[in-house]
Amino acid sequence: MKTTSFLSLPTIAWIGLALSSGVSAQTAYVELEPNSTKAEATVVHCIHSADWLSGTTMGASTTPGSPLADTADTFRINTCALPLGIYRHRLFINSMTPGHTGTLCGRNQVDGVIGSLEVPIQSSFARTTPARFNEWYGFGRAEEVYYRIEGTPATTAPYSVVLSSNIVTPVDFPQVLTEGMLTISTTGEGHATNTDLWVYDSALLPLFTFGNDDASGPPSAQSSLTRMFSAGTYYLAITDYNLASNQASPVDDANRNGNVFDFPDVLASGSSLPGADLTFSITDFARSNQMHLAKTGPYDVLWVRFVVMPHGYSMHAFCSGDGHPGSEPCPCGNNASSGDHGCAGLPNASGALLDATGIPGVTLDSVLLRCQDMPPNSVCLFFQGTSLVNGGFGSAFNDGLLCAGGTQVRLATRQVDFLGDATFGYGQIGDPLLHVAGGVPAGGGAFVYQVWYRNLAGPCGNHSNTSNGLAINWGN
Repeated sequence: MKTTSFLSLPTIAWIGLALSSGVSAQTAYVELEPNSTKAEATVVHCIHSADWLSGTTMGASTTPGSPLADTADTFRINTCALPLGIYRHRLFINSMTPGHTGTLCGRNQVDGVIGSLEVPIQSSFARTTPARFNEWYGFGRAEEVYYRIEGTPATTAPYSVVLSSNIVTPVDFPQVLTEGMLTISTTGEGHATNTDLWVYDSALLPLFTFGNDDASGPPSAQSSLTRMFSAGTYYLAITDYNLASNQASPVDDANRNGNVFDFPDVLASGSSLPGADLTFSITDFARSNQMHLAKTGPYDVLWVRFVVMPHGYSMHAFCSGDGHPGSEPCPCGNNASSGDHGCAGLPNASGALLDATGIPGVTLDSVLLRCQDMPPNSVCLFFQGTSLVNGGFGSAFNDGLLCAGGTQVRLATRQVDFLGDATFGYGQIGDPLLHVAGGVPAGGGAFVYQVWYRNLAGPCGNHSNTSNGLAINWGN
């Protein structure tokens, strides 16, 4: 069975000088000749967002003894330490005489063995939007990269290369997966994009051999990675092509010749294409779960967070108001237009959708309940039950269906935001963990969850409606 979710690209928030650890003035780092090669590179310690590099170059030579004006300028850049997270760093070239090219430099790889030959990983282009920039991703660990700027006989004016640093919020994979053998794949997902991916652990460290550029058996330019995953939180980095880190390609990768960085904790894409379909699936022992994803800018790497839970834990939706055969009809024929949602309301005919992310374990509780597609700026109630109503089909209740029965516990009343969403549980300021709020015993157990929301203009005239139900089998 394949399920589908349409999610937006990662949210990227401008943090500018907020990342500068209290530094309010910008700093210029001037090249020190000779600096045409990595060995001669001008070292830049702790560069902040809005700081810049400066110099003059009218050539691209890296040959010792060449006239200094004709040699490239090479910098060894060290970003400042930041709180653990995913950061996108960009260098923008400014010059009164355009024509410079910026390059992130690395090392070659042959059949999975990293060599010593210097190679370009990513080069800037005038045709990109914005023009003439380079970007890479780091994690706040004061990462280093080699950056080279080359000129032409026409680039007689000094250049400045300005750094901007942004924090990237990963999107969440829509399903919780079960530990064991998982396959992450872009093959057979409705596109032909040449993809590349790597998996990181909860501390944003690359997992050794957990990457794939080209799938093998039969060989493909698309990606397929099958590995054993234990319970925990992971991050998937995915792009079109070459996804470069300092990691060597695994033995089951059909392309083991991708260029790599000299230093750890750095990641970049070599693709200047402005957009690409990156739809992928993750398959566990139970089902294949698809996620639609697309990059919209050159050199973009997209980040997806996914949760793997231990065996014996489960979360699944039930009691949908879509009117499928054998289900309980919605009170006034207001069946939802989408599966897994509750009965249709106004203004959203798809019905409200309750889902969750995280691990449902009493000692590992990271469950966050989220209800979407409710009337914006209304009020809703998250509640818990101990049994399924009407065998899981529910019964008529105001404009919706009551799904969570037995002993009911009011978990929290929430204001619905302007998008029609509300959340409760893990990671929300002031919220207790879900198992604590619901009184789930230490040994775990089966409980059901639902959201009841105000809908004054609802289709049946009862002024309120409900989401679908969500059944959670808690582990200890």
